[in-house]
Amino acid sequence: VNVRGPLQEALGIPVFVENLTNAAARAETWFGASRIYKNYLFVMVNEEISGAVVVDRKVVAGKRHASTLLSHVTIDPDGPYCYCGRRGCLTTVASDTALLQQARHQAQGDGILKQLFAKGSLTKGMIIQAAEMGDLHAAELLAYRGANIGRVLAEFVNLMDLEAVILAMNLDTPEAPDEFVAVSNAYHEHLIFRHDAPELVVSELKENVLLVGPAVAALQDILA
Repeated sequence: VNVRGPLQEALGIPVFVENLTNAAARAETWFGASRIYKNYLFVMVNEEISGAVVVDRKVVAGKRHASTLLSHVTIDPDGPYCYCGRRGCLTTVASDTALLQQARHQAQGDGILKQLFAKGSLTKGMIIQAAEMGDLHAAELLAYRGANIGRVLAEFVNLMDLEAVILAMNLDTPEAPDEFVAVSNAYHEHLIFRHDAPELVVSELKENVLLVGPAVAALQDILA
């Protein structure tokens, strides 16, 4: 759908349309941790898992402006159905949404996760807390998620031979660094060039990347 034309006509001002992940990656080139890199993979982990490839500090737009369909790498051919019509995509097994769905299923049984769930709506922080308190199911969910994300990132970098992976995910809770460790361990385990591994770093923009990204995309288009 061509949304730019009708919006521009209705608003009477210039309108810029961009893939949200691509916009966030463009913001990283100006304000984020990637200022020191020219070629990298930018990845956002939230309700979905999405990525953008940056080459020579420019986002590879792609024919359909998707840059990379990282979220639809098949992890489990027999896994949950994805909205794309296939089964077991990375988003269906490792996104925040998938993690909460898996945890709700586990919370139906016995254990710490059930006790926390009984106190209110389940959150990712509660899953991490349950794992820290010794809930094996919660620990397995986080380990499975981290292993899948890390492996996909490594395989992508193995194909592209990029300098780094910039990871934008919610790491605001005190326990969250352990989640990053799970991703990092799987990432380095599956790399081909382990002795000179492309760096895996966390985005400095954090949750602001969703706001800064579109603003930067518009500014870059205007300046161009």
